[in-house]
Amino acid sequence: SVHGTYNNLKAFQKKSDIPLLVAADYERGLGTFIEGTLFPSNMAIAATGDTALAYKQGYITAIEAKNIGVNMILAPVLDINNNSNNPIINFRSYGDKPQTVIKYSIPFINGVQAQGLIACGKHYPGHGNTATDSHTSLPIINISKDELFNNELVPFKHACENGIKSIMIGHIVIPSIDKGVPATFSKKVTKEILYDKWKYKGLIITDALEMGALTSSTWDKESAIRSIEAGADIILLPLDGTRAIKSIINAVEEGRISKERIDKSFK
Repeated sequence: SVHGTYNNLKAFQKKSDIPLLVAADYERGLGTFIEGTLFPSNMAIAATGDTALAYKQGYITAIEAKNIGVNMILAPVLDINNNSNNPIINFRSYGDKPQTVIKYSIPFINGVQAQGLIACGKHYPGHGNTATDSHTSLPIINISKDELFNNELVPFKHACENGIKSIMIGHIVIPSIDKGVPATFSKKVTKEILYDKWKYKGLIITDALEMGALTSSTWDKESAIRSIEAGADIILLPLDGTRAIKSIINAVEEGRISKERIDKSFK
């Protein structure tokens, strides 16, 4: 309920010495989970032909979220729905062309961030062209580097240029960029493109580390460490939070991750 969520979040913030970032998957507004506005899917928003509605959706979602104590919206979906057999993105995408996704996602981002909240573009580098659901297994997208840069990455690049405050990394393998390595663990996909090439300054957050795409192949403690090594600032939903924290502390103590690297993410 709204009442319970509001009071719980207030209690958590009070307990914490450091102000907490509270994120929620409000892709279609608060109504996805609790009482609050429930918007149509992104594909339906794009079908209206009116970008002002995308802005309004972001703005209203942010107002409602802020009122209950949520300050980070894990949306918009910037994936291009360019595979008709996609079991997990489909309606969550604004459309099957990069231009459509850009046209509606930028106003949504602006709407959320006009309220002082953090919007989050997902699932970088693009989860649209796969027939695999990463909640259960690891999708491999066999496209060339050129295809990736001219298609999948375009909405993410525009979002970064328009000041989106966070990007979520998907559990996807793109062999033409980094063979056999999920984007979550890939410096080539995350750090080298986002930070080095595009000069992106925002937060990098992983997709849920509990998802089958990773747990089927990587020990959970290792997942948290590898994500940080690849550039992630926030580790989302590890299988066991306490164990993930301990493994990160160990990695710092052993010198595998520098203290400066953790401080950078914290700042």
